[in-house]
Amino acid sequence: MAIVAGMDLGFGSQVKVVTTNYLVVNASAATDLAVSRFLQIVNNSLSQGATTTDLRIKGVTFDYILCDGTAPSSITSPSIIDATGTTTVPLMGPSPSVLGGQADLAGHQNSAADIGASANGIILAVLSAGAGTILTDEASSLFDTFAAVNQAGLTDDASVLSHLQSELLAAQLTGTSLSTIDVTDVLGEVAGETLTALALGAATANLNASYVAAGNAAGDTATTLADVTADDNKLGVISITALVRTAQ
Repeated sequence: MAIVAGMDLGFGSQVKVVTTNYLVVNASAATDLAVSRFLQIVNNSLSQGATTTDLRIKGVTFDYILCDGTAPSSITSPSIIDATGTTTVPLMGPSPSVLGGQADLAGHQNSAADIGASANGIILAVLSAGAGTILTDEASSLFDTFAAVNQAGLTDDASVLSHLQSELLAAQLTGTSLSTIDVTDVLGEVAGETLTALALGAATANLNASYVAAGNAAGDTATTLADVTADDNKLGVISITALVRTAQ
């Protein structure tokens, strides 16, 4: 996630403006290893696709990957989120799925609710939000089309921002988690754009035995987006910018 501003308030409080990007995939099969490698491949492709004369401007990368369709049965990677049911997401830190996973934690330490505030901070306000889809381009192994998603199906309004603000307000009023925000309805709108089913499991060789990491010591050509997708595969995007208290 990109911290674009920082503020030091009284009594040691730290508040930051944080922008977090989520990749949404319709996984027809999924393992933790394959999904985490797919996210890395996507981010490697995005880093090559930005075009600007100002080298200080960084291209977008994804902080988390939301697995719709099928999620890994066991999630250990901090960037993977199970999006097959009610989906709450952090703005920073490890995904709720892996919080408290250490075997020797005591009963008051072994759940996302117990340690979420210290790991994920407290979301104070949602400043902006958007959602859309992107298409892969096999020839360039990059992405070539982005389209905003029509949010008319949201139950309260058609704005991603105001919808998420309302979700946060509900959490603040009812005392539920303030370290994550409910994106279930927005995710449903994105998934409704008929995302391409992608095999992100053990049977996909280029994400397992044939996978080659970027920057490997042997200097071998890294696995590319074109190795694991076809032309015009559709993936989803959600982006949230919020005010987050990272320490108390």
